[in-house]
Amino acid sequence: MEERTKKSRGMLGNALMLIRPYKLNGVWVFDEPRVQVEREPFVGDTNKIIDTLIGPENLAQAERAGFNLFFSAQPFPGYQAQVCFVREEFQGSWYRWEERNLEGWLCAAMYYFFEESPKEIFFKAEI
Repeated sequence: MEERTKKSRGMLGNALMLIRPYKLNGVWVFDEPRVQVEREPFVGDTNKIIDTLIGPENLAQAERAGFNLFFSAQPFPGYQAQVCFVREEFQGSWYRWEERNLEGWLCAAMYYFFEESPKEIFFKAEI
């Protein structure tokens, strides 16, 4: 296994990960019962990134029922967005979606999924 793939895997061990974010009090949150994470919020403009991934035509449905968010440190078929590492801050990392001119911060919960901050993260939202 190449070094990049090894380092991109955290405690949960998958190369392609899936969470199911949902809205709580106007903020996107997610649960990860395997590591006892409950209602972990996405903060600041990370919520704008999520809204953009979902798209305005699907936003109301996703807010009511949640959605599947696939992500990986490697590209995968059908990914919608590539965000690039900018800097670390407060035990988390800032990422930039260059094509949309958006930046968002991912908290330390990402280390359940990644051993260290990946240089890139690829995302796909499915309603």
